[in-house]
Amino acid sequence: MSGQGERKLAQQVEGILAAEHPPAETVAADLLGDMEYHGGRIAFYVRHSFRERGRRTEDSLTAVANWDAAIALKSETLDTGPWGKAVSLARVIRDLLRAQQDHVDWLNATAEPTDPMTPAPCRGGPSTTRPPSHQQTGERHDRQRQARRTARGQAMDAAAHPAEPRRQSAEQVGSVNRDTCRTALSTMGLLQPPWLADAFDRVDREAFVPDTLWLPIRDAKGLWRFIDRGTDPEGWKHAVWNPHQSVVTQLDDGSTRPEGPASGDFTSSVSALDVVMRKLQHLDLREDHQVLEIGYASGYHTAMVCERVGSARVTAVEVDDGLAAVGAHNLKSAGYMPDLVCGDGLRGVATRAPFDRIISTAALRRVPCAWVEQAAPAAVILTPFGTAYSNAGLLRLHVDDERAQGWFVGESAYMWIRSERPTPVLQLPEEFIGRPSPIDPAQILGSTHLQDFAIGLQVADISYSHRGEGRERRVQFVDTAGTSATIVRYGDWWAGDAVRSWGPRDLWAEVTTAYTWYETHGRPHITRFGVTVDPDGQRVWLDDPHHAVGT
Repeated sequence: MSGQGERKLAQQVEGILAAEHPPAETVAADLLGDMEYHGGRIAFYVRHSFRERGRRTEDSLTAVANWDAAIALKSETLDTGPWGKAVSLARVIRDLLRAQQDHVDWLNATAEPTDPMTPAPCRGGPSTTRPPSHQQTGERHDRQRQARRTARGQAMDAAAHPAEPRRQSAEQVGSVNRDTCRTALSTMGLLQPPWLADAFDRVDREAFVPDTLWLPIRDAKGLWRFIDRGTDPEGWKHAVWNPHQSVVTQLDDGSTRPEGPASGDFTSSVSALDVVMRKLQHLDLREDHQVLEIGYASGYHTAMVCERVGSARVTAVEVDDGLAAVGAHNLKSAGYMPDLVCGDGLRGVATRAPFDRIISTAALRRVPCAWVEQAAPAAVILTPFGTAYSNAGLLRLHVDDERAQGWFVGESAYMWIRSERPTPVLQLPEEFIGRPSPIDPAQILGSTHLQDFAIGLQVADISYSHRGEGRERRVQFVDTAGTSATIVRYGDWWAGDAVRSWGPRDLWAEVTTAYTWYETHGRPHITRFGVTVDPDGQRVWLDDPHHAVGT
């Protein structure tokens, strides 16, 4: 299910919750019409929201259990009966929805548990006959999907955890603050080694977060939620110290002013603290290291690095003039004086080389040769890495002479380095070739972001976005050159015109071939993949540098 589809679905559920007496027919039409795609995901929203927000009272827990049971029941009701049984099931769902006392913000569940800085969905939609020519497509936004269990498994989970003692809400026990955040990070093992705990205590995160910000959560109107410290100081503090959620400080490269809820693409943020700590653990910093940081923005991450190695050993680059000025002010005010450069981070800073550690706070598709050239012997390069298809990896490279080589050490979804954004402009012929799909698109596109990442390593120049819902749902693939596009229909995917391709490449054929490779190789985890960068170029491999992927 796409990120856009999830947001729309969550808004539908939120609207139903807001009504005192939603008619059963409305619930059925909104939720059951496409239950095969949505049912399990809704159950995930319910449990995740209650557990994460501390609202798991006896009543809400019962509602969750009933919901899971209803979702599990859907296989019998929808398979054996017509609309009447679907409406009956809708009445069950409606009743348990009414039992919930709080107006739950379902969209909390769509944020990535690491760092939800994924690009906004493509705007507009393609024609049902051909993609619009010269359309500037946005970046893929479907990375927020998480692995989900079957409906029956969810029901078993609920049954295995009967009603717990009634708990107070977060508002009753106090808001999230620095101390609660520290406890959470420590519990997750993210304040090791000890210097990370010391740096967390010494660097005041509040000094690096602006008074106005957005959260990566949509409101009822589909806009990014806005917080103003002047009018909502507790909400602002909660956002700053939430260990699992970033705060968005810029939309659309600064063209959208921070004056209220807004739509648009995320272009700068202060990363979630759990992500910051994990990255710094992987960086393995020593006190004598010279560090190059790409994308300092607000300066918080830079300050953490300065605490470890000292300001004199840190060089940080920021491409955005406005962000660079704000970050420089924040760092100076807090007593940090690293060498700051406003420019293209992909070029590095040759005058300050060599560097023992190079760390990027934005994603890229190709590791620049300049980083390898400016790295000291035995240096480490740590960067978010992605493809046009999927932006989800954290890559750790070791530098040996002219070669950098290493493994993906985990997941990481960051905004792109600006020059790396996959934004093709389509230039396509009028004619298309139609054919049936060999497989239900949901089988490939409705799985996990880890599967997406593995597929993307083989089709690195293909991006996709979704249009429509239910039987009108379609997925559009384009290549980064803008010369080929393919649209695949979910409904009747076996029909002769379900796949339509323009240009020299059939992109759906390439994606399905990559999926077959992924399955026949045992669905390899992200940490089995690696990258080599040397004078011959960049290569991705599985398990061993000699086993190339995507060539």
